[in-house]
Amino acid sequence: MTSERSHAAYRAPDNVAWIDGAALDMGEELYLTRMPDGHSVLLAGSARLIWLVAAEGGDVLPGVAELVGMPPSEIADDVAQFLDDLVSRGLLTRDHRPSRNRGEQIPMQPTLGGGAPCGGVCN
Repeated sequence: MTSERSHAAYRAPDNVAWIDGAALDMGEELYLTRMPDGHSVLLAGSARLIWLVAAEGGDVLPGVAELVGMPPSEIADDVAQFLDDLVSRGLLTRDHRPSRNRGEQIPMQPTLGGGAPCGGVCN
């Protein structure tokens, strides 16, 4: 079961705006805000990496394992539990769309919601 969860495809929900502080020289922190209620969450360290890999639609467990330099078997349970937590809090959603674009490399840049650079509101 853990393997299924950590190998499932995920994406950022349409109602979650996000910005990666690393892209703005603000540190290795990821800021997520659920819209329209404005509930914000700060993710740092491995939590940030898990969300970014998952939101890109990539294979989460191998992607995170490579980034943190650990064998997938050592982090599988923790990654799967955190993915479940993110989904239950509405900060990630399981992607049930056709897989033709899954795993496509998306450049890391400042973004707000929907994956568009800054949602057109950067100044």
